[in-house]
Amino acid sequence: MAGTQLMSGPVFIVGLARSGTTLMAVCLDRHPAFDCGPETHLLTALATPDGRRVLEPAGWPDRATDLVCSIVREDVLVHEAAGVSRERVRASLAARPPSVRAVLESLTVPQAADAGAPRWVEKTPRHLDHLATIRREWPDATIIRMVRDPRARAVSAADMPFGAPSQVGALLDGARREARARSAVAADPRLLTVRLEDLVADPARELGRVCESLGEPFDEWMLDTTEPAAAVVGEVAWKARAGGPIEADAADAWRSRMDPGVARLAALYCARELDRDGYPGARRRRGTVMMVPAGRRVARVRESPLMARVQESLLIDLAAADLVVAPTASLRRSDLRRAEAVAWLAPDGWLLPRRGPTGWRVAAIVALDLLGRRLRRRPALRIVLPDGDLPDGRPTGGRRARGLPARLMARCIRVLARPIPLDQAPAAIAVSAGVRSAGRSSAEPVAGVDGSR
Repeated sequence: MAGTQLMSGPVFIVGLARSGTTLMAVCLDRHPAFDCGPETHLLTALATPDGRRVLEPAGWPDRATDLVCSIVREDVLVHEAAGVSRERVRASLAARPPSVRAVLESLTVPQAADAGAPRWVEKTPRHLDHLATIRREWPDATIIRMVRDPRARAVSAADMPFGAPSQVGALLDGARREARARSAVAADPRLLTVRLEDLVADPARELGRVCESLGEPFDEWMLDTTEPAAAVVGEVAWKARAGGPIEADAADAWRSRMDPGVARLAALYCARELDRDGYPGARRRRGTVMMVPAGRRVARVRESPLMARVQESLLIDLAAADLVVAPTASLRRSDLRRAEAVAWLAPDGWLLPRRGPTGWRVAAIVALDLLGRRLRRRPALRIVLPDGDLPDGRPTGGRRARGLPARLMARCIRVLARPIPLDQAPAAIAVSAGVRSAGRSSAEPVAGVDGSR
């Protein structure tokens, strides 16, 4: 099998978690022209510094073999789940020059050949982050992007043992990933978007459309998902439903499981996604505020569940006034200028710079912004948390500021920002942003709006 290559173009299935990628993989795997193996996550691994080193000629194919045969999913080595031995992986790699394509096809091509299928399918949802790589390495590939109402997706994802620990976290994490992939999705003419709701409502129609795009005749066997291949589903409880009859009963289940405040937040933060993919309920933002650190870390703050709950509560309350908290990947002067209001949460050290020129630069930017807002009589706000300690004994504000830049920045925030109690923070931020009401705004739900930053 060394060096064997299939003639027809491959298929990649990508999408956010809980968007129906497994169901699509099961359906395609039932078609005689396709074989779908386990999630490889190889494109993600190859995008790291260590992954890029395996493509260096000096270590080829041994380093690449080690990488391919070291990836574990659901406690199983991926190459073993694909039924491809280490020896076959190495032989396939040795027969080809170093490339991303050769690494992935050391698994997909042998497995498809063993199954007697002329085309292989690779389903790894997170390969949504690597659309440009897929198109560069496989110009003839078809990419199927699965989408689902972000509110339903968040409800489902929050129940999983991976990813964001709450519906709010899942919504924000999904919105960030969709934003990163937006330009690549729009620029790819061979990318096919399939809504999970359409697939479960009329499987024959949607799968017929998929087959037409792939240049293959529709096969009735694709509708029988009761016996999916073990390599596709594995022994994973949350994928078990993809191994049953296709059901349309969960399309609107999120409505009974999502708090109205969280649903309103979703309508703001996921507005562009809702509009683009044909889901109702997008809302127009009335302003953009910056809240540090909630704008960046709310979906990933696991070291302090209490702080995460505080952040989420503030985001939901601000969404009630149609205010969006901008992401703060870095404290840049342009970000601070664009924000109608700035609120500091736990300035004693949470995500503050520690040392070095970057720390001094950020501290100077923050100090100038604080001073400018003070002179304009619209000072930044400092949210004062209730007294008390976190479960691990640390102060409510998180880490203590370390390094002289961080301590000076925290001091500037304390002197120049107006303190406001936590329970009054949403209303105060809304007023600072020029929005007088913290309740439902006069803006009605609008389709076709841009709710992302």
